[in-house]
Formats: sequence, structure tokens, C-alpha cells
Amino acid sequence: MKDKANSVTKYAFFLFGFVYFYLILRAYFNEPIHDEVACFFNYSETGKIFEKGVIQDAQNHLLNSFLSHFSYLLFG
Repeated sequence: MKDKANSVTKYAFFLFGFVYFYLILRAYFNEPIHDEVACFFNYSETGKIFEKGVIQDAQNHLLNSFLSHFSYLLFG
């Protein structure tokens, strides 16, 4: 029984490593799409979320906008 648990653990670590490596490569090689760039320039960089004249679209999620603006201020 212990052998089976050990092989399942090894398989789980291999699968996790494969998926992690795949996501890192995908994030590195895929360029940002228009919506992501527009969200960054309209909300994250400016911090304008509720002000007059802000573009009201699906990208302006409150939590996403606040956290991305905070991350932009923190990390640049």
C-alpha cells in the first residue's frame, strides 16, 4: 500500500511540475491581448475606477481594478 501512495505522490508532483512549466512558457510567449492592455491603461495605471468620464465596460471589475492598481503602485 505504501508503494502505491509513493507512486501517486510522484505522479502528482510530475503533473504539477508539467502544468507549472507549461503555464510559465505560455505566459512568456503569449503577448497581451487588447482587453488586457486597455484595462491596464484605463484602470490600473490611472487608478480611476469610479470617477466621471471613466469607460464603463466589462473590464472594470472592482476587485480586479483595485488590486491591479495597488500592484502597479507597489511593483511599478
